[in-house]
Amino acid sequence: MKKYQLFLLLIFLFCLIKNDAVAEKISVIDRSRGKSMGTIESIRAGRYEFVSIVSFAKNFNISYKLNAFIKKITLHTPKNPITITALNPYILIDQNVYQMPINTLYQNEDFYVPIKFFVEILNGNFPYELEYNETDNALLVTTNFPNITNVSIEEMENGALIQINTSKNFSTSNIFTSESNGWFYVDFFGGRIDTLRPFPVNVTIKGIKKIIPIQLSEETARLSFRVLPAIKENNVYLKTPNEVIITLRTKKKLSDDILADLEKEREKWKIDVIVIDAGHGGRDPGAIGLNNLFEKKITLAIAMELKAELQKQLDIKILMTRESDNFIPLIKRTKFANNNQGKLFLSIHVDSNPSSRIHGHTVYILGPAKTEDARRVAQLENSVIRLEENQNQYVDLSEATFILAANAQNLFIKESEDFASILDKEIKNECESYSQGVKQAGFQVLYGASMPCVLLETAFLTNRYDEQKLRTKSFQRSIAKALCKGIIKFKDRYEAFNN
Repeated sequence: MKKYQLFLLLIFLFCLIKNDAVAEKISVIDRSRGKSMGTIESIRAGRYEFVSIVSFAKNFNISYKLNAFIKKITLHTPKNPITITALNPYILIDQNVYQMPINTLYQNEDFYVPIKFFVEILNGNFPYELEYNETDNALLVTTNFPNITNVSIEEMENGALIQINTSKNFSTSNIFTSESNGWFYVDFFGGRIDTLRPFPVNVTIKGIKKIIPIQLSEETARLSFRVLPAIKENNVYLKTPNEVIITLRTKKKLSDDILADLEKEREKWKIDVIVIDAGHGGRDPGAIGLNNLFEKKITLAIAMELKAELQKQLDIKILMTRESDNFIPLIKRTKFANNNQGKLFLSIHVDSNPSSRIHGHTVYILGPAKTEDARRVAQLENSVIRLEENQNQYVDLSEATFILAANAQNLFIKESEDFASILDKEIKNECESYSQGVKQAGFQVLYGASMPCVLLETAFLTNRYDEQKLRTKSFQRSIAKALCKGIIKFKDRYEAFNN
């Protein structure tokens, strides 16, 4: 009886394909280039478009094995083998079973799957990202994922500010600008762009009328801006490695008053006062190493080295919260930075851990701790409060307090993250130190700082190898040099963006 039912089903499906199916072709388009990659044979049966698996495999140069006896086909993709069975809604991908709401059709030793559902299953299991455009009967293929992800424009008094977000770290040496006949071009060497997804232009922006993305070659992506009026000057900056800022200045002349106001505003953003905080001191020894090495001595030694290094490199004011072995309450350290109009605050510490195997450095910013380890470090650093006379002046750094702090310090959260990230990379490169990463936690010494601020745990006194390094002048100097490089790099980037 079952064989008879299967026979009737086969006859029904054969008739469906023969009588109702219409032979068609699906266009295959490379999204990044906006160019055709060929066509794939398909048939329309009922409400759905069914794509030929054999034609699909040939278009993408995928080898396949066909078993006509059991009516199965296996595609050998570089990622996973994909097995499709005739008259069956199931697809097997590397031992995982996926179900379509419609059976696979079979005709002339070829398999036809409903492309709408087939593409949904393939994404994540196929070397490329696919999207079926039902309206145009086109298969859009992302062969190289875009790394230029968004463009936003802000109208300025004297032109426009363009922000380009990327998923790849670009340097300014790989970004090129040019102008021609009312168009402003930004070329990214190593850039990838989705040419089929136009970037929207805010209709209130008068100076830029249109943005056209173009993939010029395998190596270069271009953003074309239709600009009116003519551009007098353009500048390219990196706010972060993933945020490209371009200022376009038109020929419109600014008044002397506006220029004076701009110069005053520029001065506000100059990093001309750096505050270095050597953690602990006096009756607060901080962490104590395996061989009776005190954290307070190491932090002061590194802070003094850093001050000397910065004074060699920069003609600005370098201040320290302490320059001797004296006790400074946490709240006074932050107040000192604010009262002296500090523009950058760095608190230097040495870490400890119950496990002696943990080693390397960690960079922290102010925020709710996301791990128990980060919470433990903050509690340890904050425990110095018990040695202070007036302990009631401190806030409880709860989740609610962090939200309020985030609102109050909104201007500096992103900058603190950028500063922490730069320091982390410089220490890794200069000191060959293992990075525990950039993290956040509730450090009282950072709370209330009206500037970009970071707390650095340079190494672990509880690790024998780290403790040996921390004792040496050479390691203390290498940490100071790394911090100096990071500060200069952040200063240049920060001031360029706000110029």
